[in-house]
Amino acid sequence: GNTNSHWNEAAQFGSPRDRIFIEHQTAGTKLRQNQYDESAELTLDRATSMLMSMTSPKHQRYFGLEHSPDILAQDQDFNKERQDQLDKAEDILFDSRYRPKGRFSEARYQYLRSLLGFGNGIVFCDKGPDKNTPITYRFCHLSNTHIITDGLDNIVGVMHSRKLTAPQIVSEFGEDK
Repeated sequence: GNTNSHWNEAAQFGSPRDRIFIEHQTAGTKLRQNQYDESAELTLDRATSMLMSMTSPKHQRYFGLEHSPDILAQDQDFNKERQDQLDKAEDILFDSRYRPKGRFSEARYQYLRSLLGFGNGIVFCDKGPDKNTPITYRFCHLSNTHIITDGLDNIVGVMHSRKLTAPQIVSEFGEDK
């Protein structure tokens, strides 16, 4: 409640198209009446694009899988075999991320935009619909996402609500459910 109203107020001035924390907008709704100028929104889009290209460039590998130092201290031939396995896992991860149906780039862009604009962003990663798309990514707007913490403020769960049509429900959960 309180968080959504604060985020909604921030969105009115800096990112009006994201102003859906309290109510969903219908087509044609006036969104920019409280915005002084478009500088904040344009800067948010540019900063998001810059951060995306710096942290996850599509044209090169930006992370690598490695073994822990304990494993590296063992036999070198054995390490070479294990590193080859990690290299294959990297290939699978990159291939999964950048398949069009994986939607990684779209979800990452929206996540970074939310992170820069509101200080938080959430991406849901799920098993894909088939072996050709093993992983799919979906950005979850903060308005529909609630983080569950324990008494020590450790995150123990995340609840995300979304509206689905009947065919979407059957597709995702099965007709019997």
